Amino acid sequence: ADMKLSHWLWYASFQYLLDYWIMDTHTAAQLFDVLSSPVRLEIYRQLVKAGRDGRVAGELSSALDIAPSNLSFHLKALSHADMVSARAEGRFLRYRANLGQMLNLVDFLSESCCEGHADYSPPCAPSRAASRCCNWWNPDYLWSVL
Repeated sequence: ADMKLSHWLWYASFQYLLDYWIMDTHTAAQLFDVLSSPVRLEIYRQLVKAGRDGRVAGELSSALDIAPSNLSFHLKALSHADMVSARAEGRFLRYRANLGQMLNLVDFLSESCCEGHADYSPPCAPSRAASRCCNWWNPDYLWSVL
């Protein structure tokens, strides 16, 4: 158990650095490129709806009426962009939306909201603070993947 906790702490520290130090215009553009496919957007939306339970590829294929090989192609692209994660369950892979990555993108896009207008009340709250679902900082989610 101690090894699992130390492994998680290392991973959490590393993920924090990735989430907060690497998001830049180039990375944001890559994420938009990956999400520019209507099929990938629908896959991501299905995984967001599924929450922390995620979905196995067969369920996604049936729900979206997509051939398994086509779905695999799109899931691979989403995985490479860190928009989804996959975890083996026997001979199946369970996919989950990485909401943290999406929130990082939203934070990056809105980080200068109302900048230079001290008299404005920013309409956008930081998305990470506003999110309680499927975020790897969320203790319920955290313990479900340990």
